[in-house]
Amino acid sequence: HLAPSCAEAGVLGVLPGLIGVLQATEAIKWILGRGDLLKGRVLTYDSLAMRFRELRLPRDPGCPGCGANPTVKGYIDYEGFCAVG
Repeated sequence: HLAPSCAEAGVLGVLPGLIGVLQATEAIKWILGRGDLLKGRVLTYDSLAMRFRELRLPRDPGCPGCGANPTVKGYIDYEGFCAVG
């Protein structure tokens, strides 16, 4: 209840759908083992400029999720983790 809704945060209604289509396409490519995956890269989209940008991210050996010695073993209970009071 503390996080703003898309309308309150100023998210243009069509953008979650657009990003969802991109995520679904990436998942399908991964499942089929076809195409160039965004592995090691982040794709950003500026809707005002109608521009996509790709950032390359090198793997961090100390990352708790994907590093040499990962410590993250499961999903986080965000409701419990972020509970206030």
